[in-house]
Amino acid sequence: MGAPESNAGDEFRFWWAASRALELLDPGSDLRRVTVEGLVRVDDPDETYETVDVAEYYGGSDAAEARALVMSQLKYSTRHPDRPWTASRLCEPRGRRAGDGPASAARSVVADLAVAYRSLRADHGADAVEKSRIVLVSNCPAIRTCWKPSGPLRNGSPPRTEKSGGRHFSPACRRSRRRGSADCRTRSGTA
Repeated sequence: MGAPESNAGDEFRFWWAASRALELLDPGSDLRRVTVEGLVRVDDPDETYETVDVAEYYGGSDAAEARALVMSQLKYSTRHPDRPWTASRLCEPRGRRAGDGPASAARSVVADLAVAYRSLRADHGADAVEKSRIVLVSNCPAIRTCWKPSGPLRNGSPPRTEKSGGRHFSPACRRSRRRGSADCRTRSGTA
């Protein structure tokens, strides 16, 4: 991946995180904390949740207190924004390069999200898993058979979303859609 693609991905992550953080200013919001690149320090002292790009804590400021935790992995494509997320693509191993260093072992999106799920269960127990969602956020569409719309969490309702054409829009995105902006980012699926 070249510099333009990497920069576009960084910009996508920045704007997504910023849109989530803006919800903290809404007095009616249950959102209590937003983290970037992992979970809050008390939940992730060893920084093992590297696959979580943005975490949202609803009703509390850590995994023990929160009534809902949304862990998002963000994927942005400049070269193939129309290439849909399919089961095959989600499982496709891809290599990573850390700066100028050697490529790391190839992993898939599903493998990355599974690491977050297993870590959450091992570190915080089944209760934390019950109130959590793992979300893939992308500018690419999702094949309908790859995901199912978010339903209520067992320990409370999930963060507010609007279903439109098989996509879930954040509150910030809904506001920009009402103002006529067509450039909304979607929550492509959940795991």
